[in-house]
Amino acid sequence: MKKDYQINCYCFSPSCKNSIFNAHTCVITKRSFAEAAAVEAKCECCGQELVSAPILRMTRILNGALHSEKTLTSFVIDDDLFFHTTAKDLFNHSERFKKSRHLTCAQEALDYLSRHIDNPELIPDYIFLDVNMPLMNAWDFLEEFDGIFPRLSKKISIYIITNSILPAYQARIKHFANVKAIIEKNFDLDFLNTIH
Repeated sequence: MKKDYQINCYCFSPSCKNSIFNAHTCVITKRSFAEAAAVEAKCECCGQELVSAPILRMTRILNGALHSEKTLTSFVIDDDLFFHTTAKDLFNHSERFKKSRHLTCAQEALDYLSRHIDNPELIPDYIFLDVNMPLMNAWDFLEEFDGIFPRLSKKISIYIITNSILPAYQARIKHFANVKAIIEKNFDLDFLNTIH
């Protein structure tokens, strides 16, 4: 039978004289891994649960996994109201995008970002930007966005959306660092749920 290896367990109560917070009086309790996993060990001094390095690492990994699925926010900027109807439905069913703001004017988005430049809670994670719009098209928006981007308190990734991807668009997006890609408007829920 394979021998179970020993692990060190520590008290993490700041007020306990045997805890890891007291370097001169810290008590290390050795336990087998099976015993540490099966039975809650208590500190002999204060009665708090003892914690081992593997448990701490596992807790850190689990906390990271739980918090990495944060709710993403987005702006969808397009003058096509029909597209907004279908996009709203997609975003409402997405597991990752729970907040999406739908705008028909690119200048309105720039004004909003300028007003909230120091507030990361109000700045979207992503912008989905239509290429062809009246008054301000995607390229005009990106030129102005480049001016405010360095002052934003949060990084924004931009996807250019279009009915058909032209080679000229592909060449043009290379000049804008925040543009992740150019995609067709018929993107689906799988795309939204796996976006990064």
